[in-house]
Amino acid sequence: MKNAKKLKVKVKNLNHFLKLVNWYTILLLDLVYHKYTMVYKAVSTKLTEEEHTKFLEFCNKKGIFPFAVIKESILKTIE
Repeated sequence: MKNAKKLKVKVKNLNHFLKLVNWYTILLLDLVYHKYTMVYKAVSTKLTEEEHTKFLEFCNKKGIFPFAVIKESILKTIE
């Protein structure tokens, strides 16, 4: 995992920490399940360096993964 990027998340309190742990556990289980049961297709876009920086800052502030924001946005748009 040389190219893996770390997601910085600020924990506000114990309750927030427990929610994050629960969210990451569900995400991990979901990723493992889907890795062996589904076929995924990739979608990409090009962003300027400034747009990319703003997007990552937004994700870090919200404590969410960039892929989750992109996926949710796409699904909301097409439904």
